[in-house]
Amino acid sequence: APKKKGGKKKKKASKGPTIIDGRPASEMTKEELEEHLGRIREELDREREERNYFQLERDRISTFWEITKRQLDEKKAELRNKDRELEDAEEQHQAEIKVYKQKVKHLLYEQQNNIAELKAETLAELKVA
Repeated sequence: APKKKGGKKKKKASKGPTIIDGRPASEMTKEELEEHLGRIREELDREREERNYFQLERDRISTFWEITKRQLDEKKAELRNKDRELEDAEEQHQAEIKVYKQKVKHLLYEQQNNIAELKAETLAELKVA
């Protein structure tokens, strides 16, 4: 208690008389001062509760932000991987098409050779006949 009185005296010396509820503190009774002190303490408790609430809220938002940011980074990485897979699949598909085209060319060439051989054989047989 003496420290508080000392603090009030310093205020009085620097600012003049302390005014509480429109009256100088020196004119107030002990009961009035104690009542005022009770109101100030209640206000302090409310302010502390509010500060704690806002700190918790800030922490919650910060955590949510970090989690969401990490999820976004993960999804971006997944998307890059899928794009890469798609490109690889497209390249493989084009390579397979190229191979099939070469096989078709080869088969057509063989077919034309067989047809030519059959024609030659048929002509030879016709001449013999």
